[in-house]
Amino acid sequence: RVDAGIITSPLGLGTLELRPDLSAAIKAPFYYHSPLPAFDAAAPRVLLMSGGYPLGALVSLSGSRWDARGGVTDSSPARPRNVLARDAPPALRQVLAGGGVTPVAGLRAGVGLAYGAYAPAGGSTVANGTYEGELADAEAIGPHASPSPLQAMVFAIEGEYAFGHTRLSGEWVRNRFEGASGNAVARGYFVQAVQTLTPRIFASVRTVGASAPVAPGGGGARKTMTTTEVTAGYRLGRTLALRAGYFTSRRFEAGRRTHTALASVVWAQRWF
Repeated sequence: RVDAGIITSPLGLGTLELRPDLSAAIKAPFYYHSPLPAFDAAAPRVLLMSGGYPLGALVSLSGSRWDARGGVTDSSPARPRNVLARDAPPALRQVLAGGGVTPVAGLRAGVGLAYGAYAPAGGSTVANGTYEGELADAEAIGPHASPSPLQAMVFAIEGEYAFGHTRLSGEWVRNRFEGASGNAVARGYFVQAVQTLTPRIFASVRTVGASAPVAPGGGGARKTMTTTEVTAGYRLGRTLALRAGYFTSRRFEAGRRTHTALASVVWAQRWF
């Protein structure tokens, strides 16, 4: 299979959890849309992983017990780029590769890797270290200029096991970012279980965590964020589903944990 153009992100198992009609949970894993705290004067704000739509080309192969893929895109999974946006960062080539094995039906383990620049030489187009439209922390980042493009390596391990009416899935991500003072490392994970109780009733639990990098060569403890969601759902038909759940989180640099009640109504219809 060959895909070319604006394609779905070829890295990250959580990408499959971003569509509300396909996910048993209400919220998506937070590190797919929430940026990490600023960690270097020469680095813009980044994500641990992105479920965006880069411009690129991807070749995928598969057999009865294996799969593999490789290609190039115009943006790092750690810094998504909207091709149609006027204030998007410049295109920066990424090389991607991945693959997996399926020893028995329902069980798969895989890895994925992306390497390339996530920030161009010479700094950004605005003084606080990001492009217009990106979230920033001006006090933490400050003005900067990097003499050469800053490179990032995004590495992910993923696994899924489905048996009976149960599905277990998860991923672990490790990113290494170049900065003005050296390399910085960020890590994150999610683990999820989904149980189909009846043809109409289902339940899920998901825990997500991320550990942000500290300034290269600097001291201080790493900043962490964790969330847990417990959800129950009821399908009224093929197109309509109701969900309700409990969500708790402790954000980066927050001293207290928050507790939230969630509810959602999802209607989805495919016409072609």
